[in-house]
Amino acid sequence: MAKAALFMLGNGKGEAGYQFGWEFLEDGLEFLVATLNSRKAEIIAIGRQFDGYWWRSHF
Repeated sequence: MAKAALFMLGNGKGEAGYQFGWEFLEDGLEFLVATLNSRKAEIIAIGRQFDGYWWRSHF
């Protein structure tokens, strides 16, 4: 059986460039990619130990 881990990014609050809402989808996606890229090494390390599933929600 594969191991699982939870890695939560949250809403990005506290990250450089954070905004509560985005006027344009492209701006929000650029923020998301930049935030994930800043944690690339951590995400890769988790991926080497666990099976991963990406989940994105909007409330």
